[in-house]
Amino acid sequence: MLSFGDPRPLAEPVLEAGVPLIVQVTDLSEAELALQVGADVLVAQGSGAGGHGGRRATFPFVPVVVDLAGPTPVLAAGGIADGRGLGAALVLGAAGAVLGTRFQASDEALVAPEVAQAIVDGRGEDTERHRTLDIARGSAWPERYTARTLTNAFLDRWRGRDAELAGDDEALTAYRTGAERGDPSRDGAHERCRELGQPGAGRRVEGSHGHPPNVGGGLSFRTPLAPRFCGLQPRGTHVLGGRGGT
Repeated sequence: MLSFGDPRPLAEPVLEAGVPLIVQVTDLSEAELALQVGADVLVAQGSGAGGHGGRRATFPFVPVVVDLAGPTPVLAAGGIADGRGLGAALVLGAAGAVLGTRFQASDEALVAPEVAQAIVDGRGEDTERHRTLDIARGSAWPERYTARTLTNAFLDRWRGRDAELAGDDEALTAYRTGAERGDPSRDGAHERCRELGQPGAGRRVEGSHGHPPNVGGGLSFRTPLAPRFCGLQPRGTHVLGGRGGT
């Protein structure tokens, strides 16, 4: 899946390899370009998504992309964490949904337990979009793509002061040194995880509360929810359900 930039340099090699070209878009201009390069699937990502993204709210954005895309399938992304969110996306014309934060809160996710627990303990109002941590990390993300993460003490300290942070070598060094020393096995790592701005989390973190159930061959989510997933269905033949773990 191509995201956050011009897909043209990579679209042709993907298509020539016979691989379905999936392009994630955050506004209509990106959606138009994705269709021009021959995308097989569009992912309409809204601002409720965890990590980097654009400014359009998910559910107003999805039907506009669906209308633009015509027969090309569109997947909704951003703030979707359960079957209700998937159902809403289908009603808006999407062919399915992409979930991110929700899977980070599963036992099978390849993240430190403290990262998953920070998501489980979080709420939608505990997240915010910003560029502060990109500046702190020295990450070269384009300014238009802010990141949604859990709120933490570092963000509280530097909120609204990005330009000042960028010029404060002492603060940048202290942050990066702390991040490098982070050890998920240490006591207090959960609090340290939040302090350093980890992880990116979508606005539906409330859908990631609870304890892992026995899903029976599927993912063991850390909530009472046990959704089953199926392959992408052509528009007009949506199927809710499917084989567990697929």
